[in-house]
Amino acid sequence: MESFVPVQPATFSVNPVTPSQKSADAVQHNLQPYQVVQATVAEKGEGRVLLEMDGKQMWAQSKADVKTGQQLNLQVTTTEPRLQLRV
Repeated sequence: MESFVPVQPATFSVNPVTPSQKSADAVQHNLQPYQVVQATVAEKGEGRVLLEMDGKQMWAQSKADVKTGQQLNLQVTTTEPRLQLRV
């Protein structure tokens, strides 16, 4: 009998490229939990990626194996205290 262990989906913890007036960690967005958004990986660095969504760029911390130029469908898991997205 085979057993399957579900793989935990990769998550992205997002930070804005340009800080807002409220705080350096605040992300200005109109996203709601469970909403699915499309993003493109603009750059990739050590443990983080630059995501482009609706003309805005945001750095995201992630261990996901993604490539520059890759398009992603991301689900909003939480918006507070930081925006978090899941592949």
